[in-house]
Amino acid sequence: MKTIVISVTALLILAGLASAADPIVGNWKTTLGDTAAIEPCGSGFCITLTSGKHSGEKIGAFR
Repeated sequence: MKTIVISVTALLILAGLASAADPIVGNWKTTLGDTAAIEPCGSGFCITLTSGKHSGEKIGAFR
């Protein structure tokens, strides 16, 4: 019984840590120094450049 309680407690702690991960949505710097915005779109996320030579262009999407 003690083993089961410890196992369940460990799983709950790990689940809490996983849900506290950094959000992916926001503004990110690219390797070239430009800024890219990651925002929800459809069933995933879209990446759009917000600064630099290609500002305003959608450069990718992922789920």
